[in-house]
Amino acid sequence: MASQADLDALAGARGAEAATRFLRLMQRHHYGGIQMAQAADRLLHGGVVEQPPAT
Repeated sequence: MASQADLDALAGARGAEAATRFLRLMQRHHYGGIQMAQAADRLLHGGVVEQPPAT
């Protein structure tokens, strides 16, 4: 999760620095989502997480 310092730095950044800061924060955010999904896969048996997608 982004810290207040991370968000403040992003708010003050401009141009390429802002884009780089944003993308690094989003990369960290998505890696966290992958870890959450992997934990759910290990811990849950059945339920919505385990169901195949609707067609």
